[in-house]
Amino acid sequence: MTVRAADSGKSFNLSVGQQLRVELEAQFGTGFRWSVQTETPAVVTLVSATEIPAKSGLGSPELQTFVFAAQQAGSGKLTLVYSRPWEKDRPPGKVFSISLHVQPP
Repeated sequence: MTVRAADSGKSFNLSVGQQLRVELEAQFGTGFRWSVQTETPAVVTLVSATEIPAKSGLGSPELQTFVFAAQQAGSGKLTLVYSRPWEKDRPPGKVFSISLHVQPP
C-alpha cells in the first residue's frame, strides 16, 4: 500500500506482514527533510528510507520514500515531520500523520 501527502489525517488498515510505503515530496536544496517523528512500537517498524532526486531541472521537487512493515496487531499513529535537522527549536514546516490499524494475518 502506498500513501502520499494528500492522505495525511486518514486511517488505514493493514495486515501483519504487509508493507506501507509513504511517498512525500521534498526540496533538499532548502535543507528540509522528512523524518519519522513517531511510530507505534511493535505495530509498524521502519524498513527503509530513500531520497530520490528530481527528474527535471533545478527547483523541481524531489521525493522521499519510507517503507514500514506491520509487525503485530494493534492500532497507532504514524507521524513524519518536514524540517531542517539543525533547527531544533523551530516547528516543522509540514506534518504528515496517519492512523494505522493492523489486523492479524
